[in-house]
Amino acid sequence: MQKQRYKRTHIGDRFFQVHRVAWESHYGPVPEGCYIHHIDKDIHNNDINNLQCVTSSEHAKLHGWQPPRMRGRLFTKGNVPPNRPAANVELVPLIRRYLQDGWRVRDIVSEFGVSRYLVSDVKSGRSYAGVL
Repeated sequence: MQKQRYKRTHIGDRFFQVHRVAWESHYGPVPEGCYIHHIDKDIHNNDINNLQCVTSSEHAKLHGWQPPRMRGRLFTKGNVPPNRPAANVELVPLIRRYLQDGWRVRDIVSEFGVSRYLVSDVKSGRSYAGVL
């Protein structure tokens, strides 16, 4: 089974995701740190009534991610490099799920706005192994 890809369109010399173009043509630029979510989870249904602008944490929850419960901490000592931002650590379970669903590293980087190093570390298991 091949992973579904977002539809893209060519504007000028760049490619853009159709759902983002649809949203921006109706409402203007997507705010920094926000995502355009397909309400019915059909990534090919780009009708403006099927799109909503959500924050990163809202987007993660809509896709079934729940924060781990580890005695009030997101991770245990030694599982996460100390210089990693907490916001990135919160995305680890969702990134792991996208990797399991067959997403490419570069697509995840684009979708979540994180570094390719973070996604590669999650994929290889070098870091974040203890993050649920």
